[in-house]
Amino acid sequence: MPENSGQEKTEPATSKRRQEARKKGQVARSPEISSAMVSDGFDGVFLFWRRLVVLESVGVYQRDLSEYRYLADLYYDRCQRLFCGCDL
Repeated sequence: MPENSGQEKTEPATSKRRQEARKKGQVARSPEISSAMVSDGFDGVFLFWRRLVVLESVGVYQRDLSEYRYLADLYYDRCQRLFCGCDL
């Protein structure tokens, strides 16, 4: 019976035929699998960078606010000395 007869096969392939097909490179491949893997890779990179950016932003704000607090305290002390003439 020719391979391209147009008829559907009634029985599953034997393990020997599957092994031969694998050796020949005739393996079923789905384009969705590779697309899903690429998408998952981009998602992982995005999540990593998002976390990094958030943590860095929080660190910058904490440093800026602590410097602002120090400068505000310094400014307050100088105003006290200038206008009150007293040291606190």
